[in-house]
Amino acid sequence: MRRLIFTLGCATLLASPAGAQDSVRVDDTAAPTAPARRPFVITPSVGLLRHDQHSALRRTSPAFGLDFVYRLDARFGVGLTGTVSRPETDGSYFPLVRIPAGDTSYYYRVSQRVVEYMYGVHGTASIPLGRFSPYAVGSLGRYTFTMDPQAVGGTRRASGPMFALGAGISFPVGQGTGITVDLRDVVLADFDRNEFDATDPLLWDPERFDPIPGGKPSARSTVHTLRLTIGLSFIPDDEEGSR
Repeated sequence: MRRLIFTLGCATLLASPAGAQDSVRVDDTAAPTAPARRPFVITPSVGLLRHDQHSALRRTSPAFGLDFVYRLDARFGVGLTGTVSRPETDGSYFPLVRIPAGDTSYYYRVSQRVVEYMYGVHGTASIPLGRFSPYAVGSLGRYTFTMDPQAVGGTRRASGPMFALGAGISFPVGQGTGITVDLRDVVLADFDRNEFDATDPLLWDPERFDPIPGGKPSARSTVHTLRLTIGLSFIPDDEEGSR
């Protein structure tokens, strides 16, 4: 009997360390590391500007834009915006000029190609809806027109305050990239279309002088420009994936 008890006790002592080892579980699988959040979004874009009929600019011109956004969170962002275009002025808004040639006179309307810059700060507010992220955007800044030095006989610029409101939609098309379609109403204040007048007063014909040609809209100090662009956004590669 004593031998049986001794045998059982030894078996228990030998089995206990093994059982203790079996009860200890070592988790060698480390928790996955969350991807680093990259909150910067850069969107180069191309599109069209639709100019106000009161601006004395041709109605449409190609435009190139660049938006930089720092995302505060999944919905809101702030950043910088810029647009450049080369619209042509409409010579029919300015006085008729007369070029005499012997007993013949030639009459012309004078237009020029200007460079338009719009730049400032902006803020975005988006609503992520699955793959699509519609957003609203507002911006505040300035505009500058640079005249053709050959047309105006030197360096001349015109600038003033600018603000814009708009909306758009963005959606991913690859790892860290997306497509953005954007429409904005850009308001140019302190606007003077006479800055685009490249005519020489010495060539005005007093008998046919028409400072505001008939049928043309009158001048305004505030004009609207519609900006429609499509861009390729380089967006952060995170789970939120929104603008």
